[in-house]
Amino acid sequence: MVRRAVRRRSGLWRRREADWAREEQARRRLMEDVVASWRQQSEQRLQRCRADRQREAELREAAAARAEEQRRFVQQTEELRRQRQAELRDSWARQVEDKTRRRDAEIREEQSELRHQQEADQREMERLQQELSRMQFNARSFNQYRDHRQTRKLAW
Repeated sequence: MVRRAVRRRSGLWRRREADWAREEQARRRLMEDVVASWRQQSEQRLQRCRADRQREAELREAAAARAEEQRRFVQQTEELRRQRQAELRDSWARQVEDKTRRRDAEIREEQSELRHQQEADQREMERLQQELSRMQFNARSFNQYRDHRQTRKLAW
């Protein structure tokens, strides 16, 4: 009986060991599934992270490109503004020069006309003085030959 019990135990023991082996194998498969699931989740998170980083890098590059484009636009606008200011300043300078030249020419013309007028007035004055001198000469001559008798006033 002892042998039978040992055999039974052996059979029971073998069954238990087989159960334990199956359980062990099931636990291993479960653990492998869990590890595979964790790996898959980790890979997915890693891929999402990489995709996010890639998107962020692209966004940074796009933002940098827009910033550079904006900087160039501002620079071009500023350069254009400076050019226009320079052109306007040059235009004003030319206008001032032209106006100054015209005014100087007008002043010279007026001065020339004034000189001509003064010369004409001087000539006229000299002519009138000469004529006055002649008239005085003629008056003296006339007075010399004039009858010095007093004229009588006639009473009516």
